[in-house]
Formats: sequence, C-alpha cells, structure tokens
Amino acid sequence: MNTLKSSVDDSLNSAETSYKDHLCDELSVQRSAILALLAETYLRVWAELLSCSIVSVEYSLAPENSFPRPTEVLYTHVYIISNAAQLGWSGEKVFMIGDSASGNLVISVISKLV
Repeated sequence: MNTLKSSVDDSLNSAETSYKDHLCDELSVQRSAILALLAETYLRVWAELLSCSIVSVEYSLAPENSFPRPTEVLYTHVYIISNAAQLGWSGEKVFMIGDSASGNLVISVISKLV
C-alpha cells in the first residue's frame, strides 16, 4: 500500500505570522532516516529565517514506485495551491525547490500548475 508522508512546520504561526501571509512549498529527497532528520532540522531553520510555514511532501522512491508515482504524490502541492483559501492561505507566494531528481519533479509539478 502506498502512503503519503507530509509535514507542515507551522512553529511560526502566530498573530504576526500566519499561513494567510506566508507559505513556502519545499520538496526534498529523504532517502534515509538520517537525511530525513537533517532535512527536518533545515526546514525549521528555513521557516525561521524566511518567516514562513513550509510544506514538505516526501515522495515515493524507485524501484518500488516507478514513474509516474513520485510525480503523482507531489501533485499534493497542486492541491494545496489550488485550495489555498480553504487551507487559510492567500496562495500568492510559492517557493518550490529540489535538486537532482527532485528538481525534475518540481518542474513536473509547476507544469501541472500552468
């Protein structure tokens, strides 16, 4: 069974900082427990430095999940952006990053949005 792991770092949500004002989408490759823990640490630092909340979706990896499964999982971002108002966010600011394979997936998600 395929599952979707995602998290939202909203530690900065307060009267001054809320989803309505700030949201950054971040895509990251998390291939091991060590990298996943490091990624979470970096995401918290980025959230603090950028004064925003970060949505992180961990996509399904090959070979267990062949193409197009990773791209389909990341369409979660399309849902978030398309339903921004329902999630309490303006939908005006989006920042998506990825390197290597995840960079390619970012382009796939952006092309789905366009």
